Amino acid sequence: MIETSEARRVRAAREQVATACAVLVASGHGGAPSGGIVVRDPDHDDVLATPAGVAFEEVRAEDLVRVPSAGGDRDRVPWNGAAVAAAFLRARADLTALVHTHALHATAFSITGRALRALSHEGCHLVPPAPSCLRRAGVAELTAALERQRACLLRGHGLVAVGEQLGEAVALAVYLERSCQLDLLAGAEAYGASDGAVRDKRAGQRKRPAMSWRYLARTQGRRG
Repeated sequence: MIETSEARRVRAAREQVATACAVLVASGHGGAPSGGIVVRDPDHDDVLATPAGVAFEEVRAEDLVRVPSAGGDRDRVPWNGAAVAAAFLRARADLTALVHTHALHATAFSITGRALRALSHEGCHLVPPAPSCLRRAGVAELTAALERQRACLLRGHGLVAVGEQLGEAVALAVYLERSCQLDLLAGAEAYGASDGAVRDKRAGQRKRPAMSWRYLARTQGRRG
């Protein structure tokens, strides 16, 4: 059977999500069937999502489900935040992907009450302004928090990162987890660069998230 161009695009999108899951696991975002990814379906007015009850370690391209679910498969439904994530993406035509993970250090940092500081190259892509820390992650809250930012923390519940492309969202999720880890290790008395210096550094590294994604996909996106 000859594969149509539409089918190729959908297959490529599914395979990229599976690669993203492998990258997240290798970067410390796995370990339990929680969190998830949603991406715009390239040919339909809905999104593809990782399934409920399946850890990032286990996700394969064929596991993804549509949101809203087409029904008929009682054993495979979207992860429990997918409906909110899909509604958020539908309201943001400039974005195509959302990643939510329960990364350990992001979760720990989210309950300190501190604002994240730019203590590393990764942090320069997140601060300033410091990522918001949400107590509730509904559509309205995500929309407000991510109006000018591409990542936020959820109090006691990990992180959310979004992007114009899935690779950007994954790279920012990795950056946020590492930045939270470094901030926790450095302690409350540590200090970062000035906002002006951080903005200058970020301006000179605009392609860094895309480069990070390509590196991570090459080196960590393979299944065993």
